[in-house]
Amino acid sequence: MTNYDLVIQQLKKFGYPTNEKVRIKPYTLYDEITIKNGTTQYNAFVNSELSVDKRNRVFPISQNEVVFINEIGVYLEESVWQTNYYDLFQQTYLLISIDDRVKAKIPFTEILTFNILNNQDEGAVTSNWDYVTQIKRKRKLQFPIIINSTSNVVVKVETTSSIATNFDTKILRVELTGVKFDKLTPFVFNPQGDKLIERLSFTMYDTVDFDATQGVTYDLFSTQNKDVRLFSKTFPLSDKETFSIENIEFFLAGTQAAAGSMLDHTILSALRGSYLKVTVDDTEMIEFGNGDLFTLYLYYANSYNKKSRYYSSYGLTLPYPVVIPSQSRVKASIYVPSLNSLITTGSKLTAMFKGTLQRV
Repeated sequence: MTNYDLVIQQLKKFGYPTNEKVRIKPYTLYDEITIKNGTTQYNAFVNSELSVDKRNRVFPISQNEVVFINEIGVYLEESVWQTNYYDLFQQTYLLISIDDRVKAKIPFTEILTFNILNNQDEGAVTSNWDYVTQIKRKRKLQFPIIINSTSNVVVKVETTSSIATNFDTKILRVELTGVKFDKLTPFVFNPQGDKLIERLSFTMYDTVDFDATQGVTYDLFSTQNKDVRLFSKTFPLSDKETFSIENIEFFLAGTQAAAGSMLDHTILSALRGSYLKVTVDDTEMIEFGNGDLFTLYLYYANSYNKKSRYYSSYGLTLPYPVVIPSQSRVKASIYVPSLNSLITTGSKLTAMFKGTLQRV
């Protein structure tokens, strides 16, 4: 069996039209967005001024193409090093909608590749002592997002006014990587296949205010009446949806109360005392703590240095998924111990349940 045959065999799982002929190519759709002061919403792939270095596509795609998106990434040209930049991670998201149906709504905590700028630990600040570390994040999709030539595609980024102000004129690059099919015979792809069931690699996320002064149990995915930038879905699911939790990650961004890498160790150790509970229809499906659950971004500055640190295991991949049936009663919460005197107040905590959303 050739590599082509193996690819076709895999694509049949997604309703691939087996009697049609296509030419298959690896492909990345990319577009650059210029952040502007006062503008909080941006649409990608709408600027018809194409150029090799800035953007290569505009929607809709041509009649002789189908595109599968397998990976989503966003890249920021600017270094991140100030406390008021936390909104970039936790209150900024990318949304992909096809034919008025949301296929992905992902917080930047999960897909942003960015640079953190630091000064040396000692001495006066000079440009010669600055150094930059790049943090790379992407969302890989087990089930691709499928774009037909007939698809009405919207790729949108929404952020806060403070981010629009702080990153005025900076470039944000959106990259959608996958497979492009050049049609040798005409067809329209059906992503639901014969079973009329759609499967999506989806991130349910919820962002809540974090209280560092005391140990707190945070209820998750239960509040619908909140800023749309702070969540993607809530429980219970609709009667047409089920969701399987396959990876869990919590993102905490905070300002260190004092300098010193020893505080990093203390904070990380304290977070290991966190305790996650997920109950489905009165049955406890998750009831444990694990250090891999947390991604931690720390910032500290004084008169002569500024330091950013980033620690992540990219979430805890569950050895067996937790299935959430449609309309089931779900209660999710996490207890986080006190981080008093370790980080300052005003932080937020983002919970991400990553897995497969199935809907009809």
